[in-house]
Amino acid sequence: MLPLPPATQALLLTNVAIYFLTQLLGPNMFSTFALWPLGHGFWPWQVVSYGFLHFDFNHLFFNMLGLWMFGGELEHVWGHKRFLVFYFASVIAAALTQLLVNYLLGSGAPTVGASGGLFGLLLPMTKSYMATTDLKQAAADAVAQLRAQGAKMIIAVTHENMPDDVALVQSVPGIDLVIGGHDHLYAREQVGRVWVAKGDADAKKVLVYDVNVGDSVDVKPRCVPVDASIAKDADVDAAVTSWMTQLEAKIPGGAKTQVGTTKYLLEGTEPAVRGKETALGNLLVDAARERMKVDVAFVNGGSIRINDDIPAGAPITNYDLEGIFYYRNALVAFELTGQQLLDILNNSVSLADTGDGRFLQVSGLRFRYGKVGDKFVVNASDVEVGGAPLDLAKKYTTTTLDYVYMNGAGDGYTIFGSDATRPPKISTPPEPDHREVVEAYIRALPNQLVTTNVDGRITRTTPVATPPSCP
Repeated sequence: MLPLPPATQALLLTNVAIYFLTQLLGPNMFSTFALWPLGHGFWPWQVVSYGFLHFDFNHLFFNMLGLWMFGGELEHVWGHKRFLVFYFASVIAAALTQLLVNYLLGSGAPTVGASGGLFGLLLPMTKSYMATTDLKQAAADAVAQLRAQGAKMIIAVTHENMPDDVALVQSVPGIDLVIGGHDHLYAREQVGRVWVAKGDADAKKVLVYDVNVGDSVDVKPRCVPVDASIAKDADVDAAVTSWMTQLEAKIPGGAKTQVGTTKYLLEGTEPAVRGKETALGNLLVDAARERMKVDVAFVNGGSIRINDDIPAGAPITNYDLEGIFYYRNALVAFELTGQQLLDILNNSVSLADTGDGRFLQVSGLRFRYGKVGDKFVVNASDVEVGGAPLDLAKKYTTTTLDYVYMNGAGDGYTIFGSDATRPPKISTPPEPDHREVVEAYIRALPNQLVTTNVDGRITRTTPVATPPSCP
């Protein structure tokens, strides 16, 4: 391995030194040298200085790992001068892009980190392990190679939807077991002799595979709940306690600070917010609709990250809000025709049984859906907006998260796929932060008591499939 060249060394050492300097000097470093949006504390030097600041050690570590892996190799090929010019050009280009994005979104949040320079370095890199391949062909090649080497059992470890895993087994002979992820729900399905099995999110269940390899392979998956019946491991419990203490210290205002109280159960588990109407979802979208003064509001269930419930009668704390609003999202407003709204609702329920994050929590409308053949369908006659039947030609003012507005096509919302199809905004910068909107909504309630409950705004006419048991 070639020695690390001087420019890459200097960048690594400078980033590390500045990180420790920020630990000594505190937030003043960020207020002066982070990249702040225009009108929110921006200074010209910040288009470079932000690239040497990092929020925490993990942020620093992974950026420096990438710089070490790729920077040295490019510097050996290009030389010091060209390498540094390209690196800082990438940092500045990323900064200018971020300033534009923040301006368009009305964001006031700062940006720090060497990621802009690092991603710039990745552009000219070509590595044998970086390639786009046909998944099924790659799997077939791997099975053939492993069998040729004498493998008696082939296990596919995947991260895709259950239907894609099933299709993989059907297309690639020789796989004996698929250990899958991505769906966030415990599920198992047998395709011929091959089991496809997935655990749910947050390790609430563990899958155990009993395997017998002889002339043939026999696999039996078992589900084991991880609950109070299993004794805590002392070392793990101590580590979790330590992490929780550190987390509580980092949450602004204190983790246990109470924002309000809920009268009813606020369901936040992923099977709930990604598959049905919930009181928590109703709270989030009702607050958004009131703040933006629109006809309709919706947020995708995948944006609600708490994966836990807030019990009836319990306080709503900063810790709960950190879980709900894991990502920062602003609210944007625009107009949709009734037909466009109907299309959005149909996409929302299209994968209702899979735990997919596209499922919407809604406000200002009510609808029914059920299966027609093998598809979930929302009919126009089963939708009401503001208490009136849906008018396919009418325009409705709507609000959602900026993430859905800019990236919703990834979840099948094709209307948000490009500027050509994306409805123009009717909101103006700065667009409000969703968490701040919800907090203000709760604080404005009498005694900060949340009385939001499930009220029938989403009705499913097809029985919910019974999930596989986990004794």
